[in-house]
Amino acid sequence: MSSSNSFVQAFRQSAPYINSHRGKTVVITLDGYALKSPNLVNIVHDIALLNSLGVRIVLVYGTRLQITERLDAEGIEYQVKNCIRTTSQEVMQHVKAISGGTRIELEALFSNGLPGTQMHGADISTVSGNFVSAKPLGVIAGVDFHFTGTVRRIDHETINHLLDNRVIVLLSNIGYSSTGECFNVSSKEVAVKAAQALRADKLIVLARDQDTQGLPHEMMPEQARDILSQGNNPPLAALLNGARAGIPRNHMISLDEDGGLLSELFTRDGCGIMLSHSAFETIRQANSMDIASIMELLKPLEDAGYLVKRERELLEREINHFAVISRDNSVIACSALYPYDDGSAEVACVATHPDYRGDNKASLILDYLENKARDDGLEVLFVLTTQSSHFFRERGYAVSSPDMLPQQKRDLYNWQRNSQILVKQLN
Repeated sequence: MSSSNSFVQAFRQSAPYINSHRGKTVVITLDGYALKSPNLVNIVHDIALLNSLGVRIVLVYGTRLQITERLDAEGIEYQVKNCIRTTSQEVMQHVKAISGGTRIELEALFSNGLPGTQMHGADISTVSGNFVSAKPLGVIAGVDFHFTGTVRRIDHETINHLLDNRVIVLLSNIGYSSTGECFNVSSKEVAVKAAQALRADKLIVLARDQDTQGLPHEMMPEQARDILSQGNNPPLAALLNGARAGIPRNHMISLDEDGGLLSELFTRDGCGIMLSHSAFETIRQANSMDIASIMELLKPLEDAGYLVKRERELLEREINHFAVISRDNSVIACSALYPYDDGSAEVACVATHPDYRGDNKASLILDYLENKARDDGLEVLFVLTTQSSHFFRERGYAVSSPDMLPQQKRDLYNWQRNSQILVKQLN
């Protein structure tokens, strides 16, 4: 087969993948090794191509390697505890200088559009800003980490607006506080938190060959946990954290493989490592076989007064309103959706098994119910809660009053319980 025919066949085979990725949000992270790689120019060209194909790109870069080299060359002392560097005020000045310089270099690479180059006519725009809010890590085991921080919040609304306008958003390893301070944060933490806040479809980590060697082409979170228990692998840990945060697909690709990004996304077999939620885990409509498991999930919350107690007979009548997350035939989370004649619906009984709290299960099943509500033509969702208002407010629900409830629900409102009412417009 001639080279031209090979190209045509490969291009045709990639068409379904190109179509499936258009409009999807992908967070890509480059560490210091990737930034020093001779393959960096090709990586940037491939990211630009993804942008041209309609993929929404957030590029997170980290400069830990460059910071270490600068501090060692300058003879500046620092401590490393549990793989985390302490950041004094002197160290922070170098962190800011290196991060800023790296941003300029990346912007220059994305701006190269000379005739004859792969970027000619691409017209790529990049934007960076104070999109990452951070807070100090504080004092841990007697060690003051000073200006080393952790991510507090991602400005997902502004980032989404930029992505809607086909802008590549650059995020660094620097976060900002409301007091005007800067903090040195983990770029991989930024990537995971950004992917979670943006509800990204993919998290991609460019890693060294030594981090990818010996790993299975596809794995589940349980396998990743077993591998990490045997030794440190920061890129793999980032993939696992991405899966825990609810990111559907988490990829690790060799930073030295030319075209690795394109091969991983646009070919059937890919070229990297993909970590995804277990195939044994599904979100589905509940059935009568799930009643006992749902009761077991709800009981601790009912006993604590967080939920109103539901008898088995009531659950049997209302089981069609419930959805569950089933993992290896075990129900690990549930919630219910009760529609009303006025086009609204109540979200109720959000519960997660204790072993899976913190793994974003509640958000996953809430997304499932919201999508179902839209498919059913519902316009408004509301929830009554005494303990979880922040969870719902972070997901677009606004505090309201009993007057906003459907008349049927308003007549049953328990004023002594004094539940807070939150409402979300689906349109």
